Amino acid sequence: MTKKRLDLLGIDFEAVELGTEVAALAEAQAAYARKEPFLLYFWTPHWFQGAYEMVGVNLPANVDCPSYTEANNWKDCGTDAWPATGWAKDYTMNYMNPEFFAKPEMAKAKGFFQKMKLSNDDQAAMINEIDKNGRDIVAVVQEWKDNNKDQWSKWLP
Repeated sequence: MTKKRLDLLGIDFEAVELGTEVAALAEAQAAYARKEPFLLYFWTPHWFQGAYEMVGVNLPANVDCPSYTEANNWKDCGTDAWPATGWAKDYTMNYMNPEFFAKPEMAKAKGFFQKMKLSNDDQAAMINEIDKNGRDIVAVVQEWKDNNKDQWSKWLP
């Protein structure tokens, strides 16, 4: 998080540019172990959110700032737009071959993928189990299915 963004949001923290994901995570893990406050901006889902109990910072909704460009020397728009607001939303979507799913025999599969929604929290927990704890992906997914039948059963046609 840049110092400018922190200042515009009224957050009294020192911004430290760590340069890499590995360095940022190492610093966050060390601060967490010391029970020291820290801010880390990161995407989700990620194994880190599955391994550590975190609290999200609710940034204001994204508002573009047309002057916030390198050509304009990164002139910000104050607290009403970027960089004092959050990022534009990014979505992960299920894609399908329209010709394949247009076939009548694929109607149920198409319906499943249209209803399927897996939360970032659930994904982060599974990613942590697989990537960091070395568990088998099939076992982790089966465990999630066993514990979340009320969720995934709604996806079935």
